[in-house]
Amino acid sequence: MPGPRPGTGPAHAGARPGGRRQVAADLGATPRQTALAWLLHRSPTILLIPGTSTRAHLAQNIAAATIELPPQALRTLDAIAGAPA
Repeated sequence: MPGPRPGTGPAHAGARPGGRRQVAADLGATPRQTALAWLLHRSPTILLIPGTSTRAHLAQNIAAATIELPPQALRTLDAIAGAPA
């Protein structure tokens, strides 16, 4: 399954109304955590290598694996990325 086109996925759509930042706020997560959770949902066997420059970033990245994305959040993130449902 191909991924989103560079520059079009959830990581780049935060400023849109109802975009990644809004989904993250609704979940009580950071936009980065939301993007990581979405990628893990799309493929649980994917190897993600997120930037981890501080211990705080490491903790946030690990916490992203525990985020449950409700169906509406998945639809929103899939639409942002242009991913097939």
